[in-house]
Amino acid sequence: MGPAGVRQHNEAGPLGMKRVNGVKDAVGRAARCADLPIAGYRCSGRGDLRYPGAATWLFHRQVLREEEYLKRHYGRAYEQYCRLVRRYF
Repeated sequence: MGPAGVRQHNEAGPLGMKRVNGVKDAVGRAARCADLPIAGYRCSGRGDLRYPGAATWLFHRQVLREEEYLKRHYGRAYEQYCRLVRRYF
């Protein structure tokens, strides 16, 4: 028991952080990219481009799927719209 009957937690949490009087203390290792295994492997933390690359590819794929649907649904009107408006920027 701590002061005024407040229980102190000194055991480390899942990221090596400690709680003292209910407040997280930055003792132990900090949560960094290299410390967290994600998708079965650790990211290097040095400009790892796998995740942004995968996210960009998934986003682009979704855009292409939606464009295909819009072409089928709206036909010539959508094709004319596409000639006037750029896809991303």
